[in-house]
Formats: sequence, C-alpha cells, structure tokens
Amino acid sequence: MVTNTAAGWTEIPKDQVDSWNRKLLETEASYRQYPYWNEPYAISRFSPRYLVYGAQENPSAYVCVVTLGVGRLKLGLVQCGPVSLDSRREMDGPAFRGLAEWADRNGCMFLRFTNPDRTTLERVASIGKVHEVESFPFHRDPRNKLLVRQSADDEAVLASFQNVARYEIRAALRAGYHVRASENAEDLVSVWPMFEALARRKGFKLSVRPLTGWIEVFRLAQRHGCARLYTAWLGEDLIQAVFVLRYGATAEYMLGALDVDKLKGKISPSCLIHWKAMRDFQAIGCEYYNLGGPGGANHVYQFKRKFHPTLSVNPAPVTLVLNERLYRLWSVLILRTLLPLKSRAQRLLLRHNRRLTRTDTLSPAK
Repeated sequence: MVTNTAAGWTEIPKDQVDSWNRKLLETEASYRQYPYWNEPYAISRFSPRYLVYGAQENPSAYVCVVTLGVGRLKLGLVQCGPVSLDSRREMDGPAFRGLAEWADRNGCMFLRFTNPDRTTLERVASIGKVHEVESFPFHRDPRNKLLVRQSADDEAVLASFQNVARYEIRAALRAGYHVRASENAEDLVSVWPMFEALARRKGFKLSVRPLTGWIEVFRLAQRHGCARLYTAWLGEDLIQAVFVLRYGATAEYMLGALDVDKLKGKISPSCLIHWKAMRDFQAIGCEYYNLGGPGGANHVYQFKRKFHPTLSVNPAPVTLVLNERLYRLWSVLILRTLLPLKSRAQRLLLRHNRRLTRTDTLSPAK
C-alpha cells in the first residue's frame, strides 16, 4: 500500500524496501542510504523511513530518513542523501521542499543533512532556515575517506602502493598467513571479542550499534553480495579480522582489529588482508576501496598511507529547522548542556585509560 504522499514523495511499501539494496548498487549512493544499513537501527529505537520522488514505476530520487522520538519531539537524519536516480538531472527545489513538507507532517522538529556534494546542501539551505551545525552529534556521519583506486590489473594496483606495502604483503605470505573470506553473518560473533578488546585498549566506543545490529547489517547486505568478513590466520591462530561492506562501486573497511598478543613480534598480516579484500571486491565491480578516515592516532594514518590513498572530505552537515521553538529547546538542553558534560566525561575516561594501557592499533567506529 502506498502511504504518506507529500509534494511528490511517496513512502516505499515495506515489502519492497529490501529490493532497494539492489537498485542502489546502480547509483553513487552511500551505504548510509541502503536499507541493509538502516533497517537494523530499529534495534536502537530509530525508525528508518524510505521514500521515492516522482512516479512509483520510474522515480527520479530516493531517500532514507532515519527518525527518532515521538510526537512533535522527533528528529530526522538524512545521512548522505537524498540520492538522485537520474544521472542526467539533479534534484530541484520542489523536491527538497516536498521532503521538508513530508518531515513536517510526520512531526520532525528538524532534519539533519549530510552529503558528499556541497551543491546538495546548498539546495537544502535555499528552501528554509538552516543552521550549519551538527545537531545530532551522538550519531555522526564519517566525513573523511581515504580512497584506493582499483583496476583489474593486480600489478598496476600493487605498483601504486608504497614499497613497504608490497614488501609486507609478500612477507606475510612467506610467513604462512592465509586469509579466509566469510559470507556468514554468524561468523561475526567469533571475532567480536577481538574488536571489543581493541576498543578497551584504545579507550574508544567500538560502535553505536550492538553486535546484534552488526549481524543484521551483515545478513541483509549479504543477500545482495555486499558484505564479507575477512580473517587472517597463522596456523590455527586467528590474528586479524576486518569487516567490509559494498555500496555501488565502492567497498569500505568498516570494522577491524589485530590481536597484538598473538602476533608476538611476527610480521603483521594487515596489508595482506586488505589486499585480499580489495581484489575480491574489484572482481565484482568495485572501483574504489575506502579505508575510512585517517584515524585519531598518527600510526593509523601511517598504516593506511602505505596504499597511497586519496583523501576525500565531505562538507560539514547542515540542519533544516522545521519547528523553531522546539529546535531552540533542543539546542539549549542537548547541544549546549548535555553534550559538553558528555564530552568532558569522555575525556576524563580516555585519560584514565591511557594511563592504564599502551596503544597498539586502531579501528574506525561506525
């Protein structure tokens, strides 16, 4: 059943949502717009809503709006969206106004937009009152991307790396490492303690999602060949694991950890495991491998730069205010009061953990 039509935007029927994981592979949409990423938010009391603009049989745009809250105390997150489905035409003003109308009718006091395209955010600013602020800092979109260009020629891609990356790939193979690729979501359970141990050592939050949410992401993405878990083994010892998601022509490193206790001074399999993931996803059509951001520690970037990635930075988020009175209340109570207190507590905890532990490696939290 078609519901909630507002100025050209129509909500996608529930039984058709999963099919959009496949349809979005033909676009430049971020994984943050895919149903496989958004459906599991229901575990954390978020509500993903999926809409298309134009005729149902041939829409020109798509968006997922993740909502949180009840009644008029509701907010909406448009993460790296909306998505144009027509490469020859950009979304126009009426489409953005229609989306704002839909959000207002559904009780949102504001919509926070992130998007890699600055022009899209400028169009949002043209339709109403916009604040250039991160209005929901508890759930940020990563802005930095380190992209490694892929091609079908193994030697050409290897030649684009630093010498040290090529050496470490060969050395890991000589040392006897073997890399396994799994498409079974339940295998994430066995490596999760490694991810958690890394987060404890480094004093950062592993993820805003619980393990059950990541398993659901894996399961939904794998229906469309968009998720793999890679593990590096030395004999019977599990040394490293990385989880990779595909969206369009990009494969992205989402989570990972290295067991430094089992490594015991041996060569690391880190370059080898990422090389294996890069080539597997290139074989199914990915032109880029996203290593994530530079990281919060210098040695993280030192590792990633071995692959000679190109840094891409998304513009800062913008917030379209739909209910001025409630947004002011949100700003005072949450952004100016709760957030500083939370940040202060996190800094104290991080300093405490640093005194107790030494740093080894780092994984991005998403």
